[in-house]
Amino acid sequence: MSTQTNTQDKPAITNSEVTHTVPVKDESTIIVEKSQTKDTHLVVLTDATDIKKGEELFTNKTCTACHFNDGGGSIGPNLTDAFTISGCSFEDIFNVISKGGRPGKGMIAWEQYLSEKEIQQLTSYIVTLQGTTPEEPKRPEGEPCSK
Repeated sequence: MSTQTNTQDKPAITNSEVTHTVPVKDESTIIVEKSQTKDTHLVVLTDATDIKKGEELFTNKTCTACHFNDGGGSIGPNLTDAFTISGCSFEDIFNVISKGGRPGKGMIAWEQYLSEKEIQQLTSYIVTLQGTTPEEPKRPEGEPCSK
């Protein structure tokens, strides 16, 4: 489980060493630390072009059907709060998108439809939603990300 801290009262995904800050929708930033992973290339992308492509994927690949446009959650969990069903790290989020969610819950494995780079862009966009305030947020689910 990763630690969430932030200098601007916004959650941040953290795990080991600080590697990036990522702008979020309200123009503040969150601190994202590189996860301890064998796949060292799986880090949050911070380039505006990658974040924009991630947002397009979020909208166009039906993520919004379960998580709403603002990430607040409907059938799927709220992506903006500091709680998790499947892990808080960038790699955890990447793996849920890649491999699918919990059995029987509807989240499919996107690795057969999206490239690794696209999943990395999508995951990076989702990171920017964390700490934002959705219009109608779904109640927290799962475990809190550590503080």
